[in-house]
Amino acid sequence: DDLYHAGLCLAIALLKGGNVQAQQAFHAKLTQPLKVKGADGGEAGWLLMIKGRLRLGVKEVLERSLFNETHEERVAQVAEEAAERNVGTESMLRLEASREFQSSAHVVLCLELLRLLCEGHFQCMQDFFREQPGGNHNVNLLSEICELLVALQPGLDG
Repeated sequence: DDLYHAGLCLAIALLKGGNVQAQQAFHAKLTQPLKVKGADGGEAGWLLMIKGRLRLGVKEVLERSLFNETHEERVAQVAEEAAERNVGTESMLRLEASREFQSSAHVVLCLELLRLLCEGHFQCMQDFFREQPGGNHNVNLLSEICELLVALQPGLDG
């Protein structure tokens, strides 16, 4: 997961400012029948991997909502039980209760990478996403992004 995160950050840094050489290099790699090893150990093409991360992001929206709903309860429970615990155990419980939700999808970085690849600096890359030549699957990333926005929408409304 750390390597995936670092890879996204590196790709974004390379593509910032419309770096045509980076766009050409990405296009050359993405148009090859390359398989990428996923977090589950399986292999898939790059577009399928991004699709999987966007779907994981949808799942994490629901998980984060539940996590946030139960967060105050966990903190209150630790405070109640603090008197019954030794100092080390109490400290561990407080640390666990106060931890933030950990995302493994890195959806914001995925979306930024897709934006940089699609924003118009290199027409061949736009054609690649539209036509997806050489692949066995046609990956509709726009549909996946819409699903993510639908999952996020209830949290935005209130």
